[in-house]
Amino acid sequence: MILAWVLFASTSLLIQRYFKHLEFNIPLHIFFGVFIPLISLGAFFTILFGFAKGTWVTITDPYTFAHSIFGILAIGLSIFQVFSK
Repeated sequence: MILAWVLFASTSLLIQRYFKHLEFNIPLHIFFGVFIPLISLGAFFTILFGFAKGTWVTITDPYTFAHSIFGILAIGLSIFQVFSK
């Protein structure tokens, strides 16, 4: 997920913001933007089924539970953004 959010999200944002005048900015921006939810979903399923053995975080640990809820929200919004264009 670090790869998706640090590398692809920032690169997509910089291309869209500072290279508007170039012809290739829109396809390149979308190219990087599509990889954000794909890599995030891949990392989510790897963590859920590879490390957590398919179990969800319990509410007894509020920090971990909040992290998982905000993570699902961020992935959901990134998927929505790809299809909203």
